[in-house]
Amino acid sequence: MLGGAKAPPSVLCRTALNTMLTDDDLDRAARHLVERYGDSAEDKARHYAEILLKAGNDDAATIWQKIANAIKTLRSSRGL
Repeated sequence: MLGGAKAPPSVLCRTALNTMLTDDDLDRAARHLVERYGDSAEDKARHYAEILLKAGNDDAATIWQKIANAIKTLRSSRGL
């Protein structure tokens, strides 16, 4: 782990390598993170993307960036 940060959930990292995620998958992940982390969900997703990018896992980092963007869209559509 880089800088003592927790690694992102491995399920999404494995999924990024084995399967193309749909918009529904990204939205579901976004909703889950908002439910779990509330206002910090987008920051958490971007943090995971940064960790993965630094570790050289560009594909998984891209997935987490997309999830962060989905969180932003979800929050703006809900007026949060």
